[in-house]
Amino acid sequence: MKALFANRSRLIVIIFVVAFFIRLFAVFALRDLHAGPTKAFGADGIEFDQLANQVSLGNGYGLQPGHPTAFRAPGFPLFLAAIYFVAGQHYPMAYLFFCILGATACVLTFLAVSELAGQEVGALAGILATVYIGSVYDVSVFASENLFVVCLGLSMWLFLRGLRIGSSVSLVASALSLGWGILTRPFALLLVPLFVSVLLWERLKGARIRTVQVVLFAVIPMAVQAPWVGRNYNVFHHLVLGTTNGGSTFYGGNNDRVLHDPSYYGSWISTTELPYRNLIDATPNEVAHDKEEWHLGIQWVEGHERSMPLLLLYKLIRLLLPDIDSRNQRYVMLQVAGATPFLILTFIGLFRCLRNRRYWTDGWFIAHGIIAATVVTGLIFWGSPRFRDANLPVLMAYAAVGMQAILPRKMQLPEPSPKPEQLG
Repeated sequence: MKALFANRSRLIVIIFVVAFFIRLFAVFALRDLHAGPTKAFGADGIEFDQLANQVSLGNGYGLQPGHPTAFRAPGFPLFLAAIYFVAGQHYPMAYLFFCILGATACVLTFLAVSELAGQEVGALAGILATVYIGSVYDVSVFASENLFVVCLGLSMWLFLRGLRIGSSVSLVASALSLGWGILTRPFALLLVPLFVSVLLWERLKGARIRTVQVVLFAVIPMAVQAPWVGRNYNVFHHLVLGTTNGGSTFYGGNNDRVLHDPSYYGSWISTTELPYRNLIDATPNEVAHDKEEWHLGIQWVEGHERSMPLLLLYKLIRLLLPDIDSRNQRYVMLQVAGATPFLILTFIGLFRCLRNRRYWTDGWFIAHGIIAATVVTGLIFWGSPRFRDANLPVLMAYAAVGMQAILPRKMQLPEPSPKPEQLG
């Protein structure tokens, strides 16, 4: 077993092939390849598909020609548009690329965790990622997570590699990947100061990191956003940094229904079902619509300060538990059975990382920071398991460490000794 784990190239091939075919089987089992996205995944997948089709036809970024929007982050629809531009609105081809992305995410999990904890633990994390139900299921739906996990895994691996060898090429590529990740899921903007702070810390400690590398990493992700921000200003004559659905998500996750209705505790509900919808509909444009929803959500929070600790607890619980927010009982059972063992391993691994000094490195600080940013996002908006599962490389890093903790001693894989200069 250890000999297998020692062969890096063979591991990459095995992880990719196994992950790809598991995901391909899931798509065949769960979807009609020619039907495209359905309402089973909500409006997200349907709108991603529509946006991609309009872009591929040269009609601009909108659900309909002549109606530009910034409601959905552009990273995933633009990726889909590239497929549609070459192959037409060909859903089997889209699902094929989702499977490739899913398999690539598992390989990147292996590579990133290898930088954190050594190749043996990295291999275990990659293997766990191949069968994690959240990752497998995502390829069967038009979810932005399919692309985001690759962006995050690539950025994380290249960043950790850049820290180790002081490579400007790795750090620049990491920043570019993080920039596209922000275009795919805007919450990743929180990761820029996290990564930059680690670079600054390394620089202050006298490591091989140079000032120009710190500056480039701070600037490049923002430069990737610049065309999108400029386009939005040209269209709406307002500064829209990410999307115009933040208000909808915030108000939908902070209201009486998600506080008092047991079926929605800590969840999200469409603002079409909430009070004062007439005020939202009366706004003149998409940007004003978003601002009104933010206003209503903030107003509700200010009027329910005493209830916020309970609502935050609901959000946190929902974020940490398997996805049970569905009327499809088979889906719920699959999520509970498939995700629970991994989540238990993740909690064990996280506890071990915080307790054991060998994991107090700058690399692990990045992993902890990514999870912290996800928790903050969940508490502000709502406790979606999708937010959690988008961090596949970090989750599987913890899960691999957790599995190490419960394996019999004779089956334990070697763990890396901490480098003195890496200790916090």
